[in-house]
Amino acid sequence: LPDMLVGAESIQVACDAKFSETDLASFTAATDETVYVAVDSRLEKTPEFLADYTRLDQTASTSNDVSFTIFAKDFQAGETVTLGSNGQSAYCINYTVFLVPKQLTPTETEPPVTEPPVTEPPATEPPATEPDATEPPASETAPATEVPSGILYGDVNCDGSVDILDVIKLNKFLLSGDPLTDQGRIHADVDLNQAVDSTDSLNILKFVVEITTLPVL
Repeated sequence: LPDMLVGAESIQVACDAKFSETDLASFTAATDETVYVAVDSRLEKTPEFLADYTRLDQTASTSNDVSFTIFAKDFQAGETVTLGSNGQSAYCINYTVFLVPKQLTPTETEPPVTEPPVTEPPATEPPATEPDATEPPASETAPATEVPSGILYGDVNCDGSVDILDVIKLNKFLLSGDPLTDQGRIHADVDLNQAVDSTDSLNILKFVVEITTLPVL
């Protein structure tokens, strides 16, 4: 896979669904995201539902030397994404879909509305007493969850940094049971819910592309 798709959420449609001439599935985008579709390069004609997608230079391949052409399109949160027919059933396999949260451009300085700063108290839980204007606000309200110090959350492979390699390491653990060290498990639980799961993997990926902070409270 190209680097941009490593660790991405994916939708694998059934291979035999390539025989269908109707739409295969649809879903609603939960966030602003880029939808990538990897299409068997042996297709003689691009599937009709990809008409307004952009064909990329990057390609993907399988262990049995099948190559895939990659198409991409941005969707906003709440938009419906429809996965249409493969358009060809012989001498090919069906496509695969990958979902990647849309990265901020350099001109976008405000965080997404779905990711409020973790240091701000929820609007429904105001401080019990009126804060003294002469005192710093941080001392008035205790955090909802106490975060242990000295832990580099997201550093699943314990190499001292948080990057895409940590997402890959966690996904290997979740998909195939590739073992984690005890410290790696602690670092992987970025939402502090005492469980290591796919939500932690997504949150670490969001941290890598700089749209959230760790830990996620």
